[in-house]
Amino acid sequence: MKRRNLTSALCFISILIISITSCQGKYPVEPEVAIKPSLSDVDDFSDGMAMIKVKGKTGFIDKTGKMVVEPQFEGAGIFSEGLAMVVVEGKRGFIDKTGKIVIEPKFDGAWPFSEGLSNVKVDGKYGFIDKTGEYVIKPEIQGTRDFHEGLARAAEKGRWGYITKDGAVAVMPVYYDSGDFSEGLAAVNRNNKKWGYINDKGMTLIQPKYDEAGEFKEGLAAVRINKKWGFIDEVGRYVVEPKYYKVGNFSEGLAPVFISTGTLGKWGYIDKKGKVKIEAKFQEARDFREGLARVKLSDKYGFINKKGTFVIAPRYKGAGPFREGLAPVTTDGVLWGFIKNPVR
Repeated sequence: MKRRNLTSALCFISILIISITSCQGKYPVEPEVAIKPSLSDVDDFSDGMAMIKVKGKTGFIDKTGKMVVEPQFEGAGIFSEGLAMVVVEGKRGFIDKTGKIVIEPKFDGAWPFSEGLSNVKVDGKYGFIDKTGEYVIKPEIQGTRDFHEGLARAAEKGRWGYITKDGAVAVMPVYYDSGDFSEGLAAVNRNNKKWGYINDKGMTLIQPKYDEAGEFKEGLAAVRINKKWGFIDEVGRYVVEPKYYKVGNFSEGLAPVFISTGTLGKWGYIDKKGKVKIEAKFQEARDFREGLARVKLSDKYGFINKKGTFVIAPRYKGAGPFREGLAPVTTDGVLWGFIKNPVR
C-alpha cells in the first residue's frame, strides 16, 4: 500500500515537472493576425479606430480591418473621446466614428480632445472648444497645450503658466518652459536654467536643479543632471541615482534604460529600486504596454514579457506598441498589418 502511494506520488511529481517545463517553454508564440498586411501607412489604434492613408488621403479602419471612414481627408488626428480631427481644404474640424462631420472645419489648428476640450488655433491665437464646437475659452491666448488633471499650459508674453477649464489663471505665466501636470506635479523651468516641480497652486515642491525633467509616471520621474539620467520620487529623493545615458518612463513597474559599455551600449530594464531586471542586450527598448514591451534585437523587432522572454520573436522590420490589444507590424517594411496581443 505504501509502495503504491509512493509510486503515485512520484508519477504526479513527474507530470507536474513536465507541465511546468512545458509552460516555461511555450514562448515565443505565433501571434494571431488581426488584420492582414495590406496597408502602406497606418497608425496605432485609439478609441477603437486606426488612421490609414491611401493615395495621399486619410481614413479610418476598425479592429476587423473594415474601412469605416473612407480615405477622403487631407489629414487627420487620432480618435479621442469619440471624435477625430480632420483637415478639409486646409481647415480643421472634427468627425464622429461614422465619418460624419460634427464640428465644421474652420480652425487653423486643432488637437485631440482631452478631458472634454480641444485646443484650437484661429488667426494665430489659441483657445478651447467643447464637443459641440462651442468656445469654452475664446482664442485669445498666445499659446496653449492640452488639459491634464484639470489644468492646461498657457503662454502670455513668452512665459508659461496654467489655466483652468473656465479660462481662469491657476498658475501665473512666469516660466520660460513647462510640462503637463501628471500625478499632481508639473516640471517647470523659470529662467532657461534648471528644472524643478510645482503643484497645482504654483508652489515649488522640488527645487530647480535638473538639466531636464520628465513627467511623473507610477510615482517616479526621470531627471537628468550632469549628462546622466536617474529617477526621483514625489519629494525629490533619488530612487535611482543618475547614471544612465538614456531612459524611458516607468510603466507596469519597469523602465527601459540605456547601459553604456565604452563607446557602445544596449538597452535593458530596471525596477523601481534600480535593480536590473532584464539584461541590457537590445538595440532599442520601449515602455511596457499591456504586459509586453517592443524591443529590437539583430535589427528586427519583437515583444518581450517582464521576465525578458520573447513572447513574440524578433522577426519584424517595423512594429508599433500594443494599444487596445493590437500592434501594427510589417515583415517587409512596406505593407503593414496588425497582430493580437497573446497575453492580454
